[in-house]
Amino acid sequence: MLNLFPENLQTDICLHIHQDLFKANSAFRTAVPSCQRSLATKLKVQHYLPRQYVIKQGDEVDRVFFIMNGIVHVIKPDGQSLLALGKDKIISVETRLVQG
Repeated sequence: MLNLFPENLQTDICLHIHQDLFKANSAFRTAVPSCQRSLATKLKVQHYLPRQYVIKQGDEVDRVFFIMNGIVHVIKPDGQSLLALGKDKIISVETRLVQG
């Protein structure tokens, strides 16, 4: 539906939708306004239900997730909870390149 509006208005709407993320995250907070405007159109809001998996072990990760509301639990395959992540928490994920 957003693409029914002129491009500049689309960008303004996206910037408004993501303003909390830009204010909360230091990497975005220090970005110049033109960079924030460009990034705002690239971000996508995704909602997850309780107990819904976001990523499973072995999945290829091709995006970055920002938790804006709620809590995400990191769970081992045996069901044991490793940690809980909430708004403004940062986690690093180790990736390994396989050459063959």
